[in-house]
Amino acid sequence: MERIALPVFNDYLATVLDSSRRFLVVTLDGGQVRGRLEIPISTESPSMLLRVLEDFHLDAVICGAVSCRICDSLKRMGIRVIEGVRGPVDEVVAGFMEGKLGECQFRLPGCSSSTPAKRSKTGQTRGKSPT
Repeated sequence: MERIALPVFNDYLATVLDSSRRFLVVTLDGGQVRGRLEIPISTESPSMLLRVLEDFHLDAVICGAVSCRICDSLKRMGIRVIEGVRGPVDEVVAGFMEGKLGECQFRLPGCSSSTPAKRSKTGQTRGKSPT
């Protein structure tokens, strides 16, 4: 069984995890969705957001962009962070189950089409600089 969380805005993956006020927690088992739970977030505090997410014993968080602080904290909690993703939530969940989140249709513009963004030790995203 695997439990993933996605920040949601109007049935789409929210672009920025840090400012999302609604999350969808999806329980997967045997390639099937076994449960869905929407979680309203009523705090702007990063530490409170992290506590709420930690309480759900997540395996992964799928998001568009995320701050270095929250990303690093999630990873320290043992939660895999898959960033640079976009799309309708149901399609993103299906893409995750099929191992297709690296495909162009799921990637935010400016993110690699094959792998999520890599952060350097300073927290900066590595890749081509804007022209």
